Formats: sequence, structure tokens, C-alpha cells
Amino acid sequence: MTSEGTVGAFGRYGGSSSMWVDAIEAAETVAGLLAEGETSTEPVFVHDGPPGREAWLVVTRIGDVPARWFFVTPGGVYERPAGQLRDPNLE
Repeated sequence: MTSEGTVGAFGRYGGSSSMWVDAIEAAETVAGLLAEGETSTEPVFVHDGPPGREAWLVVTRIGDVPARWFFVTPGGVYERPAGQLRDPNLE
């Protein structure tokens, strides 16, 4: 992904691809996981760490406070507290 937010090239050999999930599906998936009073942004396609870890990022807020980051992939959904750049389980 470039600094302008565009995907320069995307390919795969076997496995799955985050491109198999679109922004609408990502938003619908996260909508079912929100707590009462929690709102979400539009999904943004991101690269979350190691090669091949592309996902749709959906940021949530409770009031004016950032709450969670949801990452939606064909393999499922994972989340971190808003602002946590790395998954401590992978370090």
C-alpha cells in the first residue's frame, strides 16, 4: 500500500485474500459486534504488520473517545484497543 492509500499491486498464490471481503461486508460484520453507544467509521483497507496481513480496519468510538480497532479478513475478525499499533501476542 502506498502512502497515498492506494494498493500498488496485489497478488496471491493459494490461501485467501482480504480482497475477498469488501468494505460493505466489513462494515456489516463489525456492526453486529458493537456495544451499546459504540459507533464505527467506514472501513479502510490497511496493511497490519507482516506481509500478507491486509485487512479492513473499522475504528469505533464511544462518545468522543476512541474505543476499538476491528480488523476484518476472510478468515475472521480480530480487534485491539484503539491506538494499539501492535498485537502484543505477536511480539
